[in-house]
Amino acid sequence: ATVLLALLRAERSGFPLPGGLPEDAAGVLRSMRFPDGQFNYGTYLRNDPKIPLMPLGAGARTQACALALYEDGKRGGRDPGLKILQESLKGFFEGADYLELGRKRVIPHRDAPYMVSGYMFFYGYFYAAESLAHLPHAKREGQADAIVATMLRTQENNGSWWDTLCYDYGDKWGTAFALMSLGRALESL
Repeated sequence: ATVLLALLRAERSGFPLPGGLPEDAAGVLRSMRFPDGQFNYGTYLRNDPKIPLMPLGAGARTQACALALYEDGKRGGRDPGLKILQESLKGFFEGADYLELGRKRVIPHRDAPYMVSGYMFFYGYFYAAESLAHLPHAKREGQADAIVATMLRTQENNGSWWDTLCYDYGDKWGTAFALMSLGRALESL
């Protein structure tokens, strides 16, 4: 989803893409979508959709995938409708507590319910904030407020944000995503 969004944005900026690349990527995302609107963690799990990564642990990736499919649907003047974004945002906020349970855990995918990993926390909030920009103002106000409140609440005493201990980039990753999330959410108010 993240790469497809980057490709689509590059294309809109005038960079040519290899023929069929965005279509193929969107097709993979559509194949990973469950009937309830959540997205599987990876194509390698297609035959085992009941592993603990489902369904409440899917909020962050579902938001990114829904946004990617929405933006892909806008290519060529098509109207993808807002339903996919509205449903994914609803699911994201309903499962936000599960994302928080994975934040700051030592071992990704092991220590939190539904195998949520800390690195999904600010990632998910960023794509939720990105999604809000596409909704009518009346549909995003409470959600933008929730993102702002979460970003302010999770800021560390030293001014940074971090969600994972992975390697040496947790505070850099977290701070970048938190600031981008905060900026996009404030623009949506």
